[in-house]
Amino acid sequence: MGAFILRTAIAVPNQVESSAITADKIGKSVEWVCKRTGVAERHVAKIDDQIENLAAVAAHRALCGETPEALINASVSTRQLLPDLSVFIQRALGFDGVPCFSVNANCLSFLVALKLAHGLIASGTYRSILLVSAEFASRARNYAKPESAALLGDGAGSALISYSPDKNQSMPFFMHTWSDGAEATEIRSGGLHRHPSDPRTTDRDYLFSMNGPELFKLGNRKAVPAIKEFLHTENVEPNQIDVVIPHQASRPAIDVLLRIGFREDQIVSVIDRYGNCVAASIPIALAHAEAEGRLKPGKKIFFVGTAAGFSVGGALWTWLTLD
Repeated sequence: MGAFILRTAIAVPNQVESSAITADKIGKSVEWVCKRTGVAERHVAKIDDQIENLAAVAAHRALCGETPEALINASVSTRQLLPDLSVFIQRALGFDGVPCFSVNANCLSFLVALKLAHGLIASGTYRSILLVSAEFASRARNYAKPESAALLGDGAGSALISYSPDKNQSMPFFMHTWSDGAEATEIRSGGLHRHPSDPRTTDRDYLFSMNGPELFKLGNRKAVPAIKEFLHTENVEPNQIDVVIPHQASRPAIDVLLRIGFREDQIVSVIDRYGNCVAASIPIALAHAEAEGRLKPGKKIFFVGTAAGFSVGGALWTWLTLD
């Protein structure tokens, strides 16, 4: 039994925020923003925009009129704590009765959901699964923290994963988490920790906090060796990969892949146009690669990224088509 990605799609808010606007908000120069992040512009949702509606737009574009047998929301942003966002995406799509649930592995949510969908389809549980990642990361920007505020953007990406009896698609996968890095990237409130009734809770606990230097060290010490080990275990050299689809953490973070041995022409980078869209970054980059004709049958894809936690993960995928 085979699972393959039938279609992908993107949806973004209409409002575009240039780095000049961002720079003014954080008290930095445009040159500073571009050098530190590689972001020239990003899309930003209006305060009355609903995240499930953006997710539904991306989903409709990938579905092309089909109804999936299951829906997986792979996002960090959520409408409310309970019920989870997948319920509201299902309602926005009008898919009454279709099973839905959420996967939250931080910025690696889409990759983990893809692995889960692959297994569910390969086992015969479902024949088609819709994956959706939608993020309103701009809502959590802390303008007193310029480095992270300069990075974040809003957007949604989706993929329809389908079954084919004629295709046997494997998905080598790895993920490691080192919880000593949990405080390097966090939003402290929104759960039981720093609850609204806790007198220690402040407004800033609801905003994104990032320790850039600590993340850089964790990436060099943990992520780079883990990626190299995975490729070695799978007996794959960087030059044997056709397309690398990384989490769009920042342009400097993407450039780390060059040190591992990947070439610039292998890497899909959309950080300049969208910023860091958290879990939606990978499916947005994937959809761009498909739209640009970079994903041909038989092409070997390497998904890779890091996430809050601190985690690193990746997977190999051979691009297949229905024909």
